[in-house]
Amino acid sequence: MTARSDMDERLLEEAMAWHVALESDDADWDGYTLWLEADPRHREAFDVVALTDRLVGEHRDDLRLLTAAPPPQVRRGGRRQMLFGGVAAALALAIGIPALMPKGDTVYATGAGETRRIALRNGAAIDLAPASRLVVKEGDENDLELAGGEAYFDVRHDPARALTIHAQGYAVSDIGTRFAMNLAGPALLVSVAEGHVAVGSEGNSPTNLAAGQKLVARGDEGTMRISRIAANDDLVLDNSSTHKTPAVKKWLLAHPRFELHFTPTSSSWMNLVERWFSELTNKKLRRGAHRSVRALNADIRAWIKTWNDDPKPYVWTKTADQSLESIAAYCTRINESRH
Repeated sequence: MTARSDMDERLLEEAMAWHVALESDDADWDGYTLWLEADPRHREAFDVVALTDRLVGEHRDDLRLLTAAPPPQVRRGGRRQMLFGGVAAALALAIGIPALMPKGDTVYATGAGETRRIALRNGAAIDLAPASRLVVKEGDENDLELAGGEAYFDVRHDPARALTIHAQGYAVSDIGTRFAMNLAGPALLVSVAEGHVAVGSEGNSPTNLAAGQKLVARGDEGTMRISRIAANDDLVLDNSSTHKTPAVKKWLLAHPRFELHFTPTSSSWMNLVERWFSELTNKKLRRGAHRSVRALNADIRAWIKTWNDDPKPYVWTKTADQSLESIAAYCTRINESRH
């Protein structure tokens, strides 16, 4: 296969499998993201497959003439064969398709409670928040418009091209970075997590934003205000692997005002906090009667001030060997239960 030396049949087969799998209601989006980020060629292969799928449907008659071959036969349960006719056919179509690219706008939209990930052929990945709308202007994936809502952009660095997103009369230009855009009424919020972007409006010089900065622009007032992104929301959580997943990492980059604080490894402060509230419930709230919220508030605060005046530390009543014997007896009992 000589059409693309850096894209073999295995990559295209994997891309086709993911393209079909993502249409199901229980699609493995985390697995897809891991696969996409494992190799830059994966994104390129997936873009070829997605583009071919869309344009095969839109230009089926033209493609019959282009390939000088009869249309592929539709077989039950064979959607991949119907769409692509094999990997070689998919590449042939991808090479011949640019002349057939539609010149109209392409609109990506999400409803309430819905998110969507868009992988463009230029290497940009876009995560649309709920109730958002993104427009690709006249088929040019380097010329976009955020028509509503919020979007997170992960743009592959390429000095040879500049991606421009229009919103509220402003243009945000970038050659490779990670940033978020949010439309709130007449205001546009741009937050940069990595790299640099330029924000400008007609007749004005662009303003450069660096990582860790945000810009609030109001087209109705003609004003732009730049400030540092302050981490003013603290999240305390156990140091597990949840926050390391690609989906969570992208969300944190798009919302840099949240700062994570982790409990020490091999311990859990969260359990101690839960235990403290258990003490409050058992020793005060269940034994009290309050006729108003103000009385309840005062009673809780009084208990907090005095509850540790006469502390009684926990004392083990069994030795380590006795504890291990109890555990062994319990394990024997449940293993012999035959449930």
